[in-house]
Amino acid sequence: MSEITNSETISRDLAVVQTNVTQLKDDVKEIKMDVKQIASDTQNKFVTKDEFDPIKRLVYFSIGILLAGVIGGILSLILKK
Repeated sequence: MSEITNSETISRDLAVVQTNVTQLKDDVKEIKMDVKQIASDTQNKFVTKDEFDPIKRLVYFSIGILLAGVIGGILSLILKK
């Protein structure tokens, strides 16, 4: 009789494991699709370093000119006195 219960228990456990494996396979498929979507979004929505470099240089140049003007104005006020 104990062999029958062990057999039934093993059968139930095997069914649970098979269900879990199926669910895991589905989860892996969803994760793969999400990764593909993220990769696609990354390529379409973000700029590369090469594309951004001219903008960065322009902004740094503008800030440098602005700061040079402010510092020059402050120095001219100090030196006139």
